[in-house]
Amino acid sequence: MAFRSISSRLVIGALGACLLMAPGALGATDKAKAGKTAAPVRLVPPTKTTEAVVRGGKGNTPVTPSNPMLPAAPGSGAGGNSGAGGNSGAGGNSGASGNSGASGGMVTVAPVAPVAPVAPIPKGVATAGLAAGSGTVEIREYVDLGELDDAAAHQAVVPTLLAQIAAKRLGSMVLCPLVMGRDSNSIEAAGAIIAASRQNRAWEIAAHLARARITQSGDWLTPTSLSAIAQLIRGLSVARFSREAAGRTVYLDLNTIRKEAQAAKVTRTPVFVIKGPSGTRIVITPTSAAEVLGAIQAVR
Repeated sequence: MAFRSISSRLVIGALGACLLMAPGALGATDKAKAGKTAAPVRLVPPTKTTEAVVRGGKGNTPVTPSNPMLPAAPGSGAGGNSGAGGNSGAGGNSGASGNSGASGGMVTVAPVAPVAPVAPIPKGVATAGLAAGSGTVEIREYVDLGELDDAAAHQAVVPTLLAQIAAKRLGSMVLCPLVMGRDSNSIEAAGAIIAASRQNRAWEIAAHLARARITQSGDWLTPTSLSAIAQLIRGLSVARFSREAAGRTVYLDLNTIRKEAQAAKVTRTPVFVIKGPSGTRIVITPTSAAEVLGAIQAVR
């Protein structure tokens, strides 16, 4: 996972090669090819004294308790990110010039195309919290929808997977929003998924968030745009959703997911962890549902 500084949100939009493997089988060469690598970020609720960067602009901005999502570590101040080192990994960002920090500008990536419409949850797929469907196989999707490549993979893979689960009862899918950096949009998107899951609408809002991330750049998620997305989802109480997305309890759920990801040795996103009677498979950065479906068949 490319490192994103607190004062500028660097988005690297490249879908890497997909690796299908058993846990612990990732060698040094494979790690270089796999793409993003980072530790999931531990989140803490906002306090009156916490400072963090909010939506792009002039350096670091003090945050009041009304800001719903804050990273665990405070910003470094007006200096911003020097960017001298960059990421040295294979194919990574050279980072030679970096962000000057004085103005706290951001680097964005042009939207990818084509962009599919938001697919509804297939009939016959029961949802409960973050889970959808049922069966002997569990499919966990660890995803950071603040990342362009995560959003593209989610949109390319999940609608087909859910349709197959509905048609063939392949198993249950669990949506696991995982914050891999301190980008405020990533944190807000993850919190929105948790809040929507309390009304059994996690998959619906994730689909809309993924599409919004693909079609927009810069500060793509704001309270206004999030409220507009929520209003598109049938059966979702927007008032309750907005209140809970801005609350403190979403952090408990997000940190629980972080611990689960660490236990599963998940260090990058998007990742599908598939567990069944015949073992476990991990699919990293899939470009189609067929790659995940193959792993599901292997563990059934």
